[in-house]
Amino acid sequence: MLETLLAPNEWEETDFLLSVKNKLPVSNVKNVSTISACVDAISTGNPILLFDGFAEGFSLGLVKFEKRSVEEPQAETNIRGPREGFTESLGVNTSLLRRIIKDPALKMKTVPIGKYTKTKVVISYIEGIVDRTLIEEMENRLNRIQIDGVLESGYIEQFIEDNPYSPFPQVLYTERPDVVCANLLEGRAVLLIEGTPFALVAPVSFFSLFQSQEDFYERFWIGTFIRLPRFLFLAVSLFLPSLYVAITTFHQEMVPTGGRIME
Repeated sequence: MLETLLAPNEWEETDFLLSVKNKLPVSNVKNVSTISACVDAISTGNPILLFDGFAEGFSLGLVKFEKRSVEEPQAETNIRGPREGFTESLGVNTSLLRRIIKDPALKMKTVPIGKYTKTKVVISYIEGIVDRTLIEEMENRLNRIQIDGVLESGYIEQFIEDNPYSPFPQVLYTERPDVVCANLLEGRAVLLIEGTPFALVAPVSFFSLFQSQEDFYERFWIGTFIRLPRFLFLAVSLFLPSLYVAITTFHQEMVPTGGRIME
């Protein structure tokens, strides 16, 4: 069928490029047919292989940047659970998720953001669990971002949140692969940004911010018992200072006085 659709010269060109591509000792080889694609590949650090008289070439994935090894997260230490954390390498971060969730339903879509940096942002989700409208809305918000460069996940967070002027966090950020996978299994979407170890989880609720990474490894009644004091201490920290000010300012008679002064 392909031979009947292509002209003889086009067939010879396709056959030649295919034979060269199969003989190249490089696993990551992409076809490039435009100048802009060649410029993007060279800017990323990949060499370009061009042939005289042919309209297509190859981008060879030979780039190798210095990267930090996988270490235990310093900001999210735990007693029970894995000791691995994300790094600044996007390839390492995606492989950490793939190692935990081995099902092909785990999908990853790449969106380049930034006029000059062209930072890769990966939307990760589990097909069949996540709401499809959530992924579509997230893609639309990422495609609407117009910025010169993205240096950290905080850039993306400010563009995709619903209420930019709210003092409360609307996106959960973490550098632990196990926490990310737990949220993926709960039907949330995750953003992995190149150049930062922090992943963004959306959407989140007020109660999600009170979860700890170790809550996923405890029995449900123990985890519930541990989580309840967090809400109790939140109420104490909110209402106790105001109660103290109200009593000392307007109801001084409620404050016990000292004993009788000894003569």
